[in-house]
Amino acid sequence: MQATLIQLSATRPQRSAAAAAAAVLLCAAMLVWPYATVQGTAAPSFMPIFVTSATLAEGLTAYLLWTQYRVWGRFIFAVLASGYAFASVTAAAHLAVYPGVFSPTGLFGAGDQTSIWLWLLWRVAFALFVTASLATRSRAPIGSHEGRNRRGALTIWGSVGLSIVLCAAAVAARGVLPNLVSDGGAYRHLTAGPVALSVSAIGLAALGIYVSVTRLRTLMDLWLAIALLAGVIDVTLTLGSGARYSVGWYAARIASMISANAVLGMLMSETSRTYRQLAEAHR
Repeated sequence: MQATLIQLSATRPQRSAAAAAAAVLLCAAMLVWPYATVQGTAAPSFMPIFVTSATLAEGLTAYLLWTQYRVWGRFIFAVLASGYAFASVTAAAHLAVYPGVFSPTGLFGAGDQTSIWLWLLWRVAFALFVTASLATRSRAPIGSHEGRNRRGALTIWGSVGLSIVLCAAAVAARGVLPNLVSDGGAYRHLTAGPVALSVSAIGLAALGIYVSVTRLRTLMDLWLAIALLAGVIDVTLTLGSGARYSVGWYAARIASMISANAVLGMLMSETSRTYRQLAEAHR
């Protein structure tokens, strides 16, 4: 490639694809909203499948962004890789402490409220990492391979360590953190409290700031915006669903999967395109 993904201008077909994805997400959310509180069939096996898939997708995205950083030296890739690594570790912890998956109240002595706090951490931290990456957008590439590796490793392992510390703190503070989920998995306390408003505001602000700063000029901008939009829909539908295993709750989990896979799909597509161009150049 002649330019990095953060410099590569989006083509018209790519913009059309991203616009179609955003339209489908918004239309699906609006169609689901009137039925969000309808209770569906409880499928305990759904959570392990969903969270494992999301954890792998976030981890693979972190790795591919890390390789972009190693090749190009653009620090923004290290920050974004750190955000996805943080999300991957937090998602794995969310699964470990989710009630009914490995134990009635979750592993490591977690309580009934721990999983919802880790979900909130997952959503908020991703939005903050993407927003923080904007500060490094115009920074010149790091020329020295030694300096590049040192700073990148410090950034990504620091984010993994931060995730572990915060997840452990949430488990340890199970008797101190406010109750957000009532008996039976209802979200009455979460929806009515200031936490929900704060999380929604952070997600919307991150999306608005990212779109206004980047103007969605590049391919990376387009699909990071889709990931942020899907994250906002995840939060909105979860808060509107009223309880676990409702129609809105299931739809929110699907939106979360789209958020986890949006950038991964773009990176895989660009990798394939680059190999095709390389083969054509050799021919």
